[in-house]
Amino acid sequence: FGSSGWWHRPTEARPMSRSSMRVRASSVAEDSLRGHLFHGFAVKLVILLFVCVQTSSAGMLGPGHRLSSQFEVSDEAVVELWLSKVEPAFRRSSLLRRNVTELLALATGVGYGPESAFARLVPLYDCFVWIRKHGLQSPTKLLKLSGDDKELLLLTPRETVSWIHGYSMHGTEVGDLHEPLPFRDIDFVLLCDTLEHLRDPLLGLLHLHDALVAGGHIYISVPTNVVPHMTPWHFTQFTLMGLGVLVMKAGMVVVEAGQWGSKENEIQMFSQLREHIEFGYGKLAGTWPGYGRLRNPLGDVGHIDHVWVLARKPDGT
Repeated sequence: FGSSGWWHRPTEARPMSRSSMRVRASSVAEDSLRGHLFHGFAVKLVILLFVCVQTSSAGMLGPGHRLSSQFEVSDEAVVELWLSKVEPAFRRSSLLRRNVTELLALATGVGYGPESAFARLVPLYDCFVWIRKHGLQSPTKLLKLSGDDKELLLLTPRETVSWIHGYSMHGTEVGDLHEPLPFRDIDFVLLCDTLEHLRDPLLGLLHLHDALVAGGHIYISVPTNVVPHMTPWHFTQFTLMGLGVLVMKAGMVVVEAGQWGSKENEIQMFSQLREHIEFGYGKLAGTWPGYGRLRNPLGDVGHIDHVWVLARKPDGT
């Protein structure tokens, strides 16, 4: 290419002075130090990115625990839940599709008086029907999560263990469902009107999933339309679809679903708000009307005040 091109003959090497050698050595040392620093920074950056990606993709839920992404819920599964469980529950949300005489007899049998919350009696009745339908009256090991649920009277377990989720007046958790449970052999769980008090309900259900044996069942009831109670520990309320999808995300299959509500129940509940102090906090509280005060205990289609499901842990999960 000639002498003016990008290629040219190498020039003759010349000896370096002492000062030039010192400058050259200093430059080499600085380059080496920069290389080491860059390498260390790069390694740390790669590790940080790896941890972030793993945490994000796994959907970490909190201390301890399970990954919500393990149980995906597809659009097809949502539609199937609606068609097979939730939409039929809408059609039978009125007590006209339930045996009212049997329901009131059940209330008497378990000591559920006419002033007791009627919104809790309807799910109790469905629980009674479902337990008999699926042959679940005598579980081997029952896990109860509160101490006074009337549903406990419907079961005759060989063994009962407790993990009472609650909060002391100072905010200390007792039997916290946000932590892994010390059980892996439960075949029936009662979770009645507790899920709304979990700051992370999916995490709590994942831990209950882990506590169940394959083929074990869980019964869950939760309010949809209610005055916040146990404040400040009242976080969520659920539609039946919301509860069903949450159960599916926790790796369980919805077996039965129910709901109930009435305009009269809502008017009475929200028209009798009162303020009082609980756990050192001011709060509004309402009265859950009993069936002795409801002229229309059959309920109204389209009004949803309480929802509930029976779910099962599939084999192999």
